Amino acid sequence: MMTRFKFCWLLVPVLFLSTQLCQSQPTGSFDFSFPNETLGVSLWDLAGDYNIDVPIGTAGLADASFGFTLGENNLGQLSGSSETVVTIGSDTVAGFYSIKGKVTRSGGVSHVNLLITLTGDGTISGFGTSYKLTILYNATVTADGLTGTVKTRMNIAGIGGAGATATDFGLDLPNGMDGTWGLHLDLSGLSNQKIFGSGVITLANNRTVHFDVTGSYSPSTDVAKVTLKGTNDGIGSKAAFSFLSSSQEVLKLSGKVLGQSLH
Repeated sequence: MMTRFKFCWLLVPVLFLSTQLCQSQPTGSFDFSFPNETLGVSLWDLAGDYNIDVPIGTAGLADASFGFTLGENNLGQLSGSSETVVTIGSDTVAGFYSIKGKVTRSGGVSHVNLLITLTGDGTISGFGTSYKLTILYNATVTADGLTGTVKTRMNIAGIGGAGATATDFGLDLPNGMDGTWGLHLDLSGLSNQKIFGSGVITLANNRTVHFDVTGSYSPSTDVAKVTLKGTNDGIGSKAAFSFLSSSQEVLKLSGKVLGQSLH
């Protein structure tokens, strides 16, 4: 009786050990898609071509419209500068724009702010003159586009100046950008349960952000924890990521990519 009792207790650590051995260290390729049912995190690349029509409220002129091209760097900073064609009221004149801004994420909401300065000269309301238009745009970003408040200030030499404000002011996103993204990991493991490899985030418009990957794996919990450090086109981005090796269930994601918080 005592002999059988001891034998059963000897089986317990063996069974526990066999359970641990069944858990496999993550090696090979892994793919994750976002947003998903666990993490509703979007990533935005706002680079592209836009057309904007803003109120100006100057000397009876209702609005000004023009096109511009926006760029976004690795830190989420927005910029652009070039010549453009501007319609002010019913007149068409030459212009030059300069843009500064940033896309960020906080409190689960993505935001963008833009400061656009537009200058030029031409014939406006029958006068040969010069002008300066300043546009401040603060908006939230969703798959439906940019929506927020725009404030403008127009000064036309010899005619006058005035400002205007519009709420619920919208801009369409560039084609293909809806905030979805994927993470691909190529991982190798060491005998001490350390992980290393590479990773790449691909945005909806096919922009890529590359990473070096290091981390560790726990056989007892089947949890892999990795750190992603941006390299090349990903410099300035960093993230911490954990998942179950056997099911690839995402457990936690944090950090900042393209200037946008992941939590």
